[in-house]
Amino acid sequence: MRVLILDDIDQARRSLVWCFFDKHHCDCFEANNNNEAFDLLGERSFDLITTDFVRGSNDGGRWGGITFYRQLKADRRFSHLPVIVVSGNDENLPDFVEEVELAGDIVLTKPFFFWEVEGAVEKLREAGRLPVLSNESDGNRFFNALKQQDSDRRMPWYPFNTPPPLPPSREY
Repeated sequence: MRVLILDDIDQARRSLVWCFFDKHHCDCFEANNNNEAFDLLGERSFDLITTDFVRGSNDGGRWGGITFYRQLKADRRFSHLPVIVVSGNDENLPDFVEEVELAGDIVLTKPFFFWEVEGAVEKLREAGRLPVLSNESDGNRFFNALKQQDSDRRMPWYPFNTPPPLPPSREY
């Protein structure tokens, strides 16, 4: 599975890369802004996109994630792609959440557990929007361990007190 991870915060991107790579051995590609993301989308195909809701946009605005999401869904080449939108800011989220959910996509509010990402992936897969993923049994053991270890504590970006080892990233 090929995943495009769009966020302007390096640690947020790297944590999601770690999550997807460790669980599913996905090919993860990172983008820092909308232009980089659309360049990557033009060069290769993706199965899933994650984007941050509140981040800088190319025009200097604050709502780059909304702009990206709406441009993506308006483009016939990419409108079918499932998207997981992550956000730490709730003030303008309700209207946008409804828009995202009507399109069949998912919103996660930061901070979130990595197994919540897994649940979002599973929900998209059950809806037929994602391919079957590899290494199910190993991944399930990994996420079950996270659930047991941190059942009542939200993780800021990684499951333990030290940052996780990062898989190789492909930035173009």
